[in-house]
Amino acid sequence: MKKKLLIGAAATLLVGLSLYAYHLISYQSMEETKNRVAYVEPEKSSASQSSQTEELTPDEISAKEKIDAEQIVVSINDQGYVTSHGDHYHYYNGSLPYDSIFSEELLMTDAEYVLNEEHIVQEVQNGYIIKVEGTYYLYLNDPSHRDTVRTKQEIEDQKNEG
Repeated sequence: MKKKLLIGAAATLLVGLSLYAYHLISYQSMEETKNRVAYVEPEKSSASQSSQTEELTPDEISAKEKIDAEQIVVSINDQGYVTSHGDHYHYYNGSLPYDSIFSEELLMTDAEYVLNEEHIVQEVQNGYIIKVEGTYYLYLNDPSHRDTVRTKQEIEDQKNEG
């Protein structure tokens, strides 16, 4: 009986250590790709897209490109986010900067929605990034306070200026 118990405990420990190692390796590989940016060509489909990847922040990209246009978050997914930057886009791995500027298309507009703490992914200036039924939204603490939100027209104007 003691042998069976010892073998069972050893097997359980081995499986547990294997799972721990797997998750540790997965986490480290995610951390290595955090805060990378890819230059995205909007005309190309994502399947045939070639992109150049660097480890820069949105502010560093703006300085490097010498573009005054704001980087406006237009899309969010599980791995990162896409910004509109003048006449082109950037994809960033990792979480959003706290002071990000967002497209109005990301706003939670469902008047029936009540903020659920389980939906909160990240806190940002003026609100939260939430994930509801697989889709990411910007939830504003005060919907009348929209200084970090840009309209589709404002984004289009920057494309034409850039």
